[in-house]
Amino acid sequence: MRWFILIWVLLFAAPVWAQEVTNNNVEQALEDLAEADELETEDDSYQQQLSQLRKNPLNLNTATLADLQVFRVLNELLLIQLISYRNLMGPFLSIYELQAVPGWDIETIQRVLPYVRVGPAQNVVDDFSSRFRGGDHSLVMRVASVFEQSKGFTPDSLGNTQYLGSPQRLFLRYKYVYKNTLQFGLVGDKDPGEQFFKGAQKNGFDYYSMHLFARNLGIVRRLAIGDYTVNMGQGLLTYQSLAFRKSVDVLNIKRQTEIFRPYNSAGEYTFHRGAAITLGVKNWYLSAFVNARRISTTSAAQADTSEFEDFVSSILTNGLHRTENEAARRLNSKEFGVGGSLQYRTTKLQLGVNAVHYELEKPLLRQPQPYNFYQFSGKKLTGISGEYGYTYKNFHLFGEV
Repeated sequence: MRWFILIWVLLFAAPVWAQEVTNNNVEQALEDLAEADELETEDDSYQQQLSQLRKNPLNLNTATLADLQVFRVLNELLLIQLISYRNLMGPFLSIYELQAVPGWDIETIQRVLPYVRVGPAQNVVDDFSSRFRGGDHSLVMRVASVFEQSKGFTPDSLGNTQYLGSPQRLFLRYKYVYKNTLQFGLVGDKDPGEQFFKGAQKNGFDYYSMHLFARNLGIVRRLAIGDYTVNMGQGLLTYQSLAFRKSVDVLNIKRQTEIFRPYNSAGEYTFHRGAAITLGVKNWYLSAFVNARRISTTSAAQADTSEFEDFVSSILTNGLHRTENEAARRLNSKEFGVGGSLQYRTTKLQLGVNAVHYELEKPLLRQPQPYNFYQFSGKKLTGISGEYGYTYKNFHLFGEV
C-alpha cells in the first residue's frame, strides 16, 4: 500500500518539483502578514532561520511538532496532519510524498519545499562530535546613514549638538551555525547619535548581545546560554518572538513556536539574558529559565513616594542613548526573572502549565493616566497559566487561561 501511494504520487506529480523552486511564496506570505501588523521590530531572527533552513533543510522524518512550528505560514492542522501521516505510513520515502498528506495542496507544499528534505535519522553521538567543526560561519557588518540631517545633529549658537555621537548607524553580527542543532554568535549595534568608543560607550557599541543555543542533545531538547527569547502559550504571560495579528490568512491566528529561541537581533529589550533548558522524556517536556539583566528606566517627576523611596516611572524599550539624559538612563536598573513550563504532548493533544516570576530592582510606579490603568505597577509580578490544544479531524481547539 505504501509503495502504491508513492508510485501514484510520482506518476501524477504536478510540474512544481523542479529544482528552481524559490521561496517567493513564503516571502509573499510573510509580507502579507506583516502588512497587517503595525508593530515595528528589529528582530530578524525568523528571516535568519529561514535562510539557514535553505542551506540545511529540515528532515521531515525526524522533525517534531516544535521543529515544524518554524514554518509560521502553516497552521497547526497542517502540521498535525503531516505527523499523523508519518506515524501511520512510516518515514517519508521521497519529498514528493507530501502530496499524499491530507490537507497539503500544491501551494502549501511550495511554501516549505525549499526548507525541507527526507532522510534517515543521524546518530546523536556522531552528530554532536561534528557540531563544532562542520558548521557555517557568517559575518555581517553594516554602516548606514541618513543624508538629511536630523535636528539633534544641528549645532546651536555655541557649536554644541543635542546628540553626542555620530549620525552613522553601525551593526556587526558574527554567527556560527551547524544545521539546525547548534548556533552561537555575537551582535553589536550603535544607533545614530550614540557615541562609539567614548563617553557613555567606552566599550564601542552601545549594545552587545551574545548567545549559545543547542538542540536535540538526548533528553536535553533545548539549551540556551546568553540571550534568548521565551514564548509561552498564546502570550498571556510572555511571548517575545515574532507573532502576527489577524490577516488575510485567517487560519494562522495561533501563536506557535519553540518555548525557547536563540536571540541575535538588534532590538535591545524583547529578550532574556541568562540560561534556559528544556528536557523531554516521551510525551513530557519540562522547561525552565532564569533571567538577570540590566534595563534602562526613567524616574517620575511627580508621584506618591510614601511607600517607596526610590522608584521608576517607566521602562525604556527603544534602546536609544543619544543625549546626555538618555545616556544617564542607560542600564540604570536591574531585572530578575525565573519561570518554567510543564507540558504533555501527543500528536493531537497538548496540555501545559506555565509560570513566571519577575522582580525589579526599583519599584515601577506609573503616572496616573488612563492609558496606564491596566499596566503593571509595583516591584514583583507573578503569573500562572494553563494552555491547551486539541485536534479532531479538521477541527483544532486551542487557548490559554
